[in-house]
Amino acid sequence: MKKISNEVLVKELYNLMNEIGRVPTLKEYDSKYKHRGMINSRFGTWNKFLKSIGLEPVQRCYKGELCSVKGCKNKAKVKGLCKRHYDQKLKFGKIYDRTRFDNNEIIEKYDYVEIVIYNEKNKVKDKVLIDKEYVNKIKEHKIYIDNDGYATVTESNRKTHLTEILFGKLGKDKYYSYRNKNALDCRKENIIVVDRMEMARNNKIDKRNKTGVRGVFQNKKTGKYQVSIGHKGQQYNLGTYDTLEEAKQARQKGEKKYWGKIYTKD
Repeated sequence: MKKISNEVLVKELYNLMNEIGRVPTLKEYDSKYKHRGMINSRFGTWNKFLKSIGLEPVQRCYKGELCSVKGCKNKAKVKGLCKRHYDQKLKFGKIYDRTRFDNNEIIEKYDYVEIVIYNEKNKVKDKVLIDKEYVNKIKEHKIYIDNDGYATVTESNRKTHLTEILFGKLGKDKYYSYRNKNALDCRKENIIVVDRMEMARNNKIDKRNKTGVRGVFQNKKTGKYQVSIGHKGQQYNLGTYDTLEEAKQARQKGEKKYWGKIYTKD
């Protein structure tokens, strides 16, 4: 008998999976390729063979059945679970009340709503605030928080900030910003339109800045605080100070001088 490599056995398996749309049983595989003996002698069992290449066995077909998780209306695919809940159990070892694909939970307040953002382990990650009048605009969207901390949706494989969904697109060099610096507070009263310069001044502090004050960095060698400010493409040195409070005051004076307005709050 011609020796068949493990690579060929795996290729046969994937060919059959493409035909039937799921992981086959040993009986289904053997009826086509007649390699049951090779599988058992090399791997011990069919399930061990599947697990060796990162697959989970499907012992039965769940055609027409719903996921066994209470309240889930998706069709069962693997071990009585839909793909979403199966992937969740495979990753975390248990089933949570929610998956990352579920619609956002919306909590109504007096004149606004809270959109609850959960993480993968069903823990509340944060809440996005919008005016009650805009609820219908977001019902068809899945809202999440992007890596920059903005409330975001995905439309046609394009990331769009929630403010654009609520209030429309802006013209060139115009941006939505937040009066209270909270990018998750998307209520109309908190939204302002700014130019590129103003947007840069309202942006969050650089993550590398450990002082909590924009334009102020601590020299690791000396422990002193260095202060600078940018204006019209130029960077200006505002001096070096012994304490963070002195550095903050110098930054405020610089903002007043160059920008005409103080952005760094006490």
